[in-house]
Amino acid sequence: MKFPAIKHSNIICLVFSIAASLFAMEIALTWLDFPPSGPFLQEFYAPPYFKLMCYDKPPSSGYDFDLRDEKARAYFSELFGNYSRAFDLNREKTPYAVSVNYNSSGFRESEFKPK
Repeated sequence: MKFPAIKHSNIICLVFSIAASLFAMEIALTWLDFPPSGPFLQEFYAPPYFKLMCYDKPPSSGYDFDLRDEKARAYFSELFGNYSRAFDLNREKTPYAVSVNYNSSGFRESEFKPK
C-alpha cells in the first residue's frame, strides 16, 4: 500500500498555521492578564544567610515587616551594610517585606545538629 506524497506547500502551511495560532493565543492571554500578574518583587541579600523579599502590595500570606516604619528601615539599612544604598533607594517602591533565613548549608531549615 502506497501513501500519498505530502507536498512541501502543505507542510509549510501547517507550520505557519500552528505558529500563527500560538502567537494569537499568546496575545489573547497577555491581553486578558492570564496568569494574573502578581505583586512586584525585589530581593535584598545580607551575607551570609539572610534574604529580604520586598513587595509593592502585601503578599496574600501576610508579611513580616512594614518598611514604612522608621525602626524597620534603620535595622535593615544597618544589616545590609554595603548594599544599604540600593535598599534605601528602592524601599519606597516595595514597602512590604518577608524575611528568609538560611542555615550554613544554604537551606531554609534550622542548623543541622551532629548525631
